[in-house]
Amino acid sequence: MDANRIFDTSFNVIKSIIKDKISFNSAIKNQIKNIRKDELNLISNLSGLFLRNYFSIRYVTEASFNSNQLEVVIYSGLVFVNIYFKKGVDEKAAITYLANKLELFQIKYDEETKAKFKKFLENKKDSLKEYLDTKFKGKSFRKYLSALTNLPERIIKMIQNQYDRKIGFDTIHSIFRMPSQYAIGNILLADNLTDQMKSNFHIIEPNFYEYDQKTSIRKEEAIRTGLLLPIQKAEYNLVKSLPNLLGSNITFYFEEKSSIYYALINKYLNEGNKLSLACNKPSLNQDLYSKIKPLGINKLDIYESTHSELIAHLSEKQDLFILLPENSNFEQLRRVPEYGILFDTSKLDSIIENEFTKLSDSTQYIADDGLLVYVVPTLNIKETMIITNKFLNAHKEFTKVKEETFFPFEKDNSILYYAIFQKKVSK
Repeated sequence: MDANRIFDTSFNVIKSIIKDKISFNSAIKNQIKNIRKDELNLISNLSGLFLRNYFSIRYVTEASFNSNQLEVVIYSGLVFVNIYFKKGVDEKAAITYLANKLELFQIKYDEETKAKFKKFLENKKDSLKEYLDTKFKGKSFRKYLSALTNLPERIIKMIQNQYDRKIGFDTIHSIFRMPSQYAIGNILLADNLTDQMKSNFHIIEPNFYEYDQKTSIRKEEAIRTGLLLPIQKAEYNLVKSLPNLLGSNITFYFEEKSSIYYALINKYLNEGNKLSLACNKPSLNQDLYSKIKPLGINKLDIYESTHSELIAHLSEKQDLFILLPENSNFEQLRRVPEYGILFDTSKLDSIIENEFTKLSDSTQYIADDGLLVYVVPTLNIKETMIITNKFLNAHKEFTKVKEETFFPFEKDNSILYYAIFQKKVSK
């Protein structure tokens, strides 16, 4: 396997993500021309490992080569993860590649730098602590946590400031532990689900399954064909908390990738309910348009719409309105390796303002005694409990029925918050 080809292509992927702020998948697709499948798998693997270890790689590079220049960080980081995680490029070839690239930046890979780099390869955790304690004179706890967990310091600081010590510490160390995988049966296609398709699942509740394998649930035939629909346990919990409705108007508006609509269809597409699903980012929710909309289901309307455009679609007051606005989305940290690197915290104040504005504007759609649900996959209290309290103070016609926060250190390690409000009957 050609080390230069593998590392150069991986370098281009990572640099385009960080510099051009494009997604991992787009960056990979831009590099696939004339790349063999086995090479592509390794390039994808190395690039992903780099992004998932970015905050420690920066310190490894700085300590080993006295440089924090992006190109040097990428070259050294790729070689580091290849050797550290025992990936496909021969170690000797990888070191030769790195030495040649460092030379371009007037950095010599001599015995001294070789020894420093090797020290991190042999014991990254202790070497990082030693380097950070020396550099920052013992005031490096958050930097060390960032390097170990690959969380940006700003998010670590946020969690520590908003929660008590135990919850904060447990959250920081468990964010990247992937959640258990669940699915619900698709009532629209239920008769086609075979026992063989369910062989890697066990049933938790009627029509609710836990996936038994460690691989991605989306590789399963039942998932690919839409017979089983993936959903997080916390999302399922939310939908279970909602009342059974008959002959009602129900709308779910969402600006993030979501699986909640699967459970909503299963629960409410019956007994004369009219269900509307509105999404302003169809590219993030392709199943909605590729598997659900083509079925042309009666009393199920699917709109590509912004929140402000909903008024043109909803001619009647809603008995249930669920809002999932754009948010800081901590859930993305564990699923999208570049998210923590690229997320622009300068936009957070405007995001929070928009969340509150959209929640307030949604009140116009709620019928007397109807429910308004606010849901966000984040742990930032400014977007969860603070918005809920602000909303209740501003809208005395609503009462809070229930709110719940799901933490990543809990059994099913979801990241989700929801609050259910009910509109008082007008007198």
